[in-house]
Amino acid sequence: MPHIGLRPQHANAMGGFKAQRRDEVAVDLLVREARPTNRAGAFCLLVEGGL
Repeated sequence: MPHIGLRPQHANAMGGFKAQRRDEVAVDLLVREARPTNRAGAFCLLVEGGL
């Protein structure tokens, strides 16, 4: 079960615990990050603080 978006272990590097990827370009990057997990066989995907 991969995690994308805000990962707690990287919160400080990403500006704290707040919504990430708020514009269209950044959302597109999030989707592009998610697709390989599907191809790799992930049964679900956890998106934290994604929008």
